[in-house]
Amino acid sequence: MIEADPAHYETLGAFYQEKRDRFRAQLEGTRLRPLAVPGGYFQLVDYSAVSDLDDLAFSRWLTSEHGVTGIRGEAEAGFPSLLHHGLPALKDALQRGSSFNDAALHCLLHLMLVGEDSNVMHRKGFLFWMEEYKQIVLDVLEQGSVFTTEGRSRLYSLDERFSSEGISPGGAADLLAATVFLHWCEETGSRFFE
Repeated sequence: MIEADPAHYETLGAFYQEKRDRFRAQLEGTRLRPLAVPGGYFQLVDYSAVSDLDDLAFSRWLTSEHGVTGIRGEAEAGFPSLLHHGLPALKDALQRGSSFNDAALHCLLHLMLVGEDSNVMHRKGFLFWMEEYKQIVLDVLEQGSVFTTEGRSRLYSLDERFSSEGISPGGAADLLAATVFLHWCEETGSRFFE
């Protein structure tokens, strides 16, 4: 993408700031309190009104009560979600002629379906993640994902709902970033490190 459109990176700051500001505005009126993150697009929130467990305690609770290991377990297992679901989905979408953005969305949906996203569980609960969240994502994929009008419609509905309810598939997004990086390494080969 940088070779095809070298000026693209110049628009990224405004693009991400708009998304950050929209996200922060949607948090108003929720039990999540945004914390200051000067110069950053990623956001930190105080969730003490939602749960009294700290991050480590919550992760331990998920593992002991539900067998969910999140990103730690994903890394220990050699990133199977990325290798067996994310990367194949990204490559499939690109081979079908999708833009890189659409291919990444398709990949993200696959990662959302198979990954253990403790961020979603922490914000909405284990049962929501296990039952409703996965079904919403599966519905988008079954309706054609980014490849059909109905799939796109379901994807827009998913985005609207998740944005309004503060549901952030952060674990899947992290795996998407790693998938894109691995894809670019494969595509550029040794040129990547020159």
